[in-house]
Parts: sequence; C-alpha cells; structure tokens
Amino acid sequence: MDESPELNARVMALARELFAEEPRLTKLHSENNYVCRMDFPSGLPPMVLKLAGNRFVYPAVRQEALALRRLREAGIAVPLITHDGTDDSTEPPYFVMAAVPGTDLASAILQRLPWAADGCRSAGAFVRKLHALPLEVLDGMTPQHYGSPERMSWRHRMFQEAWDAADEPLREALSIVLDRLNAQLRDPRPVVTHESFVANHVLMDGEGAFAVNDWETIRAGHAERDLACFLAALKTWLSSPPECRGSFIEGYTGGPPLEPDVQRATGDWEITYLMNWTAFSIRQGRAEIAAQMLDLTREAAFAATRTGACSAAGTTRT
Repeated sequence: MDESPELNARVMALARELFAEEPRLTKLHSENNYVCRMDFPSGLPPMVLKLAGNRFVYPAVRQEALALRRLREAGIAVPLITHDGTDDSTEPPYFVMAAVPGTDLASAILQRLPWAADGCRSAGAFVRKLHALPLEVLDGMTPQHYGSPERMSWRHRMFQEAWDAADEPLREALSIVLDRLNAQLRDPRPVVTHESFVANHVLMDGEGAFAVNDWETIRAGHAERDLACFLAALKTWLSSPPECRGSFIEGYTGGPPLEPDVQRATGDWEITYLMNWTAFSIRQGRAEIAAQMLDLTREAAFAATRTGACSAAGTTRT
C-alpha cells in the first residue's frame, strides 16, 4: 500500500491513545496492509504497527496476531506483540510489535554485508525448527489469501502467461515437473509452514537479533515449499552469491546436503515460483525481467529433468 495522509493520521491517533505521545512515522512496505515504524521522542523503544488495509484482510491480520503469540510460546523467534487490537469489535484490526534491531536479510544480501551468508544459515535453522512444530500449533487457523493446492496446472491464472511464453522443449520439461508435483500433492506430509518465506521477512542485525515476520500465510503445507520460496528468491530478486544458498541448506539440514528426494522436490517447487514470477512480470509489462525469469525457469526445468531435450511421453501437458 502507498503512503496515505489519512492512514498516517489514523496510526498517529492510535499512537496517542496507546503511548500518550506522537512518534515519528516511517512507512514500511506491505502489499495489503498499512505498516509503520514508530520512533518516540521520549525514548520509548521503537515499535511497528500493522493496520489491516481493507476488510478483505481483516481475518488474515487477526489470525496473524494469534499465530505470533502461539509461535512465540513455542520458542519460535518472532516479533513480540506489545498491543493487540485484533478482537472482533475492533475495526480495522491492528497490532503493535517491538521493532527488531538491524535490517532484513534481503538488504544484507544485496549490500553484500559480511554476515549475510551466516544470516542465511540462521534462516535455514529457523525453518528447520518451524517444520518440527506439532501441527496443533495451527488449531483453529485456516489458510489466508489463497488456498493450499490440491492439484497443479500450468494453465492456472498464476502461471498462464509463463506457460504461453514457453517454447516446446521447455513445455516438455515443465510437464515432467508438473507430474511430480501432483504426485507430491497426492501424498501430503504436512508440517507447519510460513508459506511465503523469503529473506525480506528475516529481520536481524548480524550480532544476535533475529526474528521472522509476516505470518499471514501460515498453514499446514509442504516443507519443500518453504525451502523453494527462499531459494528461488535468492536466485532471482537477490542475485545472491552461491554461498548464501549453501549456507541456508546447511542451516536447514544441520550440515549435510538435502536428501535426494527433498532436493528434487525443492527444485520442482522452485520452478513454480519462477513460473509465477515470470507470469507476473509479463502481466506488469516488464518484458526484460520476464525474459530473465523465463531463462531461469528454463535452466531450472532442464536441470530438474536432466536434459533440455527431454521426452514428455506419458506426462500431463497442462
């Protein structure tokens, strides 16, 4: 959401009500909600306020507050909620979190900060701990923003433009990947997942501060999707050095490489993110980025099927 004088005034009114003073506001990026950092002249620790952006996201914001409380009780490193306005009578719902010192891991990677690779290792260890939680943590929660897939198709609206842009050899490789993905979906082994786990959501300072934010999409899902989302974003938007990818995997496994079946499944799910981002770039009219994404998709799909001239015999084409 773009910065809005009206919403800034609403945030300021909440700050006066909660803290009896007017902070300096810094608008933070969020697609669906209004999020601001608050720095207080009195010296109070900085806070972050998240205000639901519209009625469609009220349930997601309310559920995120619940998820943050449960995850923190389970020993997962998430921001501390200090003020909770997510009861059913409060509209729009909001909550306030203690600000985490430092920056986000994505910025550290882009700036090539010396601790970025170690940060990726910490992110991998975090995901390992998350995936080990009992599913009871999710009791009473439902997937927000979009459902969990039961069957994949490259003609889904998230992928359609990328499929249309693919040449025949790429379509053959994608068809093989699609069959494997649908086989995984027929044999679910759910764990607690973040579902949109990228380096932008990892907050840290390289000196011990660490937390992961943005839990609106938490659900029972496939472990490899969390891995794939993080790794695909490293490869595309962040153009990260190879050691970041290796460090993340080391953090997740505790040292050894991924098991072959996990590695293959992660690679297949990476392709879904690449296809999604290719289609999105086409829809946005960003032809150069779309072409780069499609090239990365082709590289990943051919690697996943071991040859660029693979046979699609017996595979599903859509």
